[in-house]
Amino acid sequence: MRPTLLTHPACLDHLTGIDHPERPARLAACLRGAATAGLVPDTTSPPAIRADLLRVHDAGYVDRLLALAGAHGALDDETLLTPGSVAAALQAAGIALDGARRLMAGQARQVLALVRPPGHHAERARGLGFCLVNHIALAAAEARRLGAQRVAIVDIDAHFGNGTQAIHGADPRVLLIDLHEDDLFPPGGSLADRGVDAGEGFTLNLPLLGAADRDYRALLAGLIEPALARYRPQMVLISLGFDAHQADPLASLRLSTRGFGELVGGIAEATRQHGGDRLLLLLEGGYDLAALEASTAAVARALQHPPALPAVEPGVAAVYARRVAAALAALDAGLAREEP
Repeated sequence: MRPTLLTHPACLDHLTGIDHPERPARLAACLRGAATAGLVPDTTSPPAIRADLLRVHDAGYVDRLLALAGAHGALDDETLLTPGSVAAALQAAGIALDGARRLMAGQARQVLALVRPPGHHAERARGLGFCLVNHIALAAAEARRLGAQRVAIVDIDAHFGNGTQAIHGADPRVLLIDLHEDDLFPPGGSLADRGVDAGEGFTLNLPLLGAADRDYRALLAGLIEPALARYRPQMVLISLGFDAHQADPLASLRLSTRGFGELVGGIAEATRQHGGDRLLLLLEGGYDLAALEASTAAVARALQHPPALPAVEPGVAAVYARRVAAALAALDAGLAREEP
C-alpha cells in the first residue's frame, strides 16, 4: 500500500520572500520528490478552525494569530506573516488533523503530510522559529481524542522541538523522542530534560554533534526501536525535518539522502511492529532545495519498500551507549509509575 500524500496549494501562499529560508520553493521541491516516488497528492483536507487550535494553544495567542489573517506582520524577527500566512497555517493544521483521523479510522497506514509553515517550535502561547501552529502536537492530541491510549512523536529535525515538548512534556500518554543538533536554535533539549510532572521519563532528548548516517543507525537500533517496543503506542508521528541533511545551510549534521531513507524506513518498520501500524509524517524544516527533493523521494520510497539497513558499527554504538541507557532507564521508570 502506498502512503497517502496530503498537501494543499494554500501552503504555498505563505510568502516569506525569496531570500527567506522558509520559502514556498521548499514545499515545491518536496512535492517533486514525492512525485518521483509515485505518490499522488490528495488536496481535500479541510483547514483547522479556532476550536481545533485551542486544544494545543492558548486562546489569547490563537486570537492574536487569527487577527493577523490577510495582513502583514511578524511573530519575531524571522517568523514573518504575509496575507496568506494564517490561512496556510490553518490548512497545514487541518492536514495534520485529517492525517490522524484517516489513520485512526483505518483509511491509511502511512500518511505523508507535506505542509508549511512548519510547526514544532510553536509553543502554547507564541509562535517562533518560522512556526505559527504546532501541527504535530495537534495531530497527537487528535489521535488521543479518537482513542489512541498512547502516541509517540519522533522528531528528527536538526533543531530541538521546543514547542512540542512544551505542549506534551507533562503527558505520559505522549512519548517524545528528539534527535537534534546540540547548541543550535532554540535553547533546551538537553539530556537532562526528561519531561515534567507526570510526564517525567517520557521525553528522550539526544543532542548530537556532526552525526552522520552511521550515528543515526546506531540511535535507531539503540534508542528509537527499544523505546517504541517498551512504550507500544497506537500511533507514531514523525517531525520530518530535512535540515539534518549534510547539505543544509542552517545546521551541521551530516545525514545523507540515503540515510534519511534508512532512518525513516527503520522507524516505519518499528511502527509496524510496536506502533499500531499507524505512521504520520509531517514536514518540518530543511532548507536546501536539492536535498529536500531527493530526501523526500528517498523517504517516500523507503515507506513503500523499506531498505535493508547496514549493520550498526559497535564503536559507534559505544559512543552513545551511556546516554541511550540513561534515556531508556528514565522511560522504564516512567512506565513503572504508570502500571496499575
